[in-house]
Amino acid sequence: MKINKSIRAYFIVFTALICTPLLLKGQFTVELKFNASDTVGKPVVVRPLIVGIDDRATDSIDYNLGEVDLPQHPPSGFHAGLVISDGFGTGISYKDYRRIPPTKKFMIKYQFDVIPQELRGYDPFYISWEYPLAKYIDSARFADDLGGVIASFPFDEKRSGPSINTALKKFYISVWYNIESVVNNINNEIADIDNVYYERESDLINVRTIANSKITIYSPTGSTIWSGISNENNDNIDVQNLASGAYYLMVQKPTGMNANYKIMIVR
Repeated sequence: MKINKSIRAYFIVFTALICTPLLLKGQFTVELKFNASDTVGKPVVVRPLIVGIDDRATDSIDYNLGEVDLPQHPPSGFHAGLVISDGFGTGISYKDYRRIPPTKKFMIKYQFDVIPQELRGYDPFYISWEYPLAKYIDSARFADDLGGVIASFPFDEKRSGPSINTALKKFYISVWYNIESVVNNINNEIADIDNVYYERESDLINVRTIANSKITIYSPTGSTIWSGISNENNDNIDVQNLASGAYYLMVQKPTGMNANYKIMIVR
């Protein structure tokens, strides 16, 4: 199931940030955390926005990595979130992680859209970050959707960018990664890609993954609907008793990697 992530961000006020790589129990994560602030300058403490790479990431929403479906409309006190498109719809999250390509040096571009707090459309805001950047990140740049004509600056030792007018809605954060020292250790995990899809004609969910993986299907409210162990590389799950709609499928692999998929059953 090929799904492309895209990102938007709801913006009101952001604050402190840290850029750190995480290496825990064989997992490889590199994060770029950034914040934005408006001209009001109120010290509102909220989560920073996070973009990065992770050897457990998939092309769908990775709940186990902290990518979550938050309300589509920011409630009171909701300050920032990334909107990830998973092919079926969108969900707001604070984080977005991408797969690690089987190359030593690569660039990933993250889309960043701004929506003013009061929708007036002309309030300035500022991007800030910590420097030096995280290990394995060579550089990062913030630019507008016009090719950087109006807003374009690197994430450098200045630790903050110039005033940006929110009359512009779409921006990009390009991150250049260099993981030469670890790429050989994670290539085997990168190759372990699942194939999950719903077959309408047979009313089956087909899951192709490594043997002895635990497969669990959840309802949109988080209730467990079905759970089983993959004994072969290709499993078919009968879902004829499930109503049409969206469901979530988690694959927990014996290698320690987890993957999450959103499945749409349409009859």
